[in-house]
Amino acid sequence: MDLWVVIRERYAIVSFFIVLFLLSLFSLIAIRKSRLVISKTIATILIVFCVSLIILSLLGLLFTISFGYNS
Repeated sequence: MDLWVVIRERYAIVSFFIVLFLLSLFSLIAIRKSRLVISKTIATILIVFCVSLIILSLLGLLFTISFGYNS
């Protein structure tokens, strides 16, 4: 399977999941650094939300690249 061809065919969807992953990762880092400023419950909720977005974006990226390849 030529991975580069699959990524080139679905670059819009792949780039969406990559941007979502990076935004979630940077948000997670920012939340972890500012834990002392915000309350503990809000920090926990935001951390769980960012981690779930990271997992969903990785699963979406995997699904987009692996499934739908017809050869």
